[in-house]
Amino acid sequence: MLEFLYRSGRVASLAGEKLTENQVVEAVGRVCSRLGLRPFDFVMAPVWDDPPYYRLTCEFEPQANLLYELDRELAAVNEEYGSRRKSLRLGGLRGRVVPKGTIAAMDRHLAQQRGSTAEQYKRPCLFTDPGSDDAALCLTGSGRYAT
Repeated sequence: MLEFLYRSGRVASLAGEKLTENQVVEAVGRVCSRLGLRPFDFVMAPVWDDPPYYRLTCEFEPQANLLYELDRELAAVNEEYGSRRKSLRLGGLRGRVVPKGTIAAMDRHLAQQRGSTAEQYKRPCLFTDPGSDDAALCLTGSGRYAT
């Protein structure tokens, strides 16, 4: 039996934690189930700061307990993430809200850019480079996707 753990290039590491996209998706799913939340569209990315941290971007205001539980779940699915959080080499997970339709607009743009159909496209849930989520969501500069 063959199991694919993650797509090539979908591993982020600010402090040696090697967080995979699979781990992020699994952690979000577990937390949604535990808190009784419906699955939601999101992207996550590392952010350089002192200390560096990960940012969850979604189209609603994530409550503190969601961020807290997700941070704990990331530590549970990735031992190195937990170790970096405990040693304060990584800061706690933070949330950011984008206008409704922003993530769908990003999906359309990325699918078009890659020349793929909607059926072939899979949203990147974890961006690996700091700032790459801003670029993909068109949150840098003056550009905005039409929603």
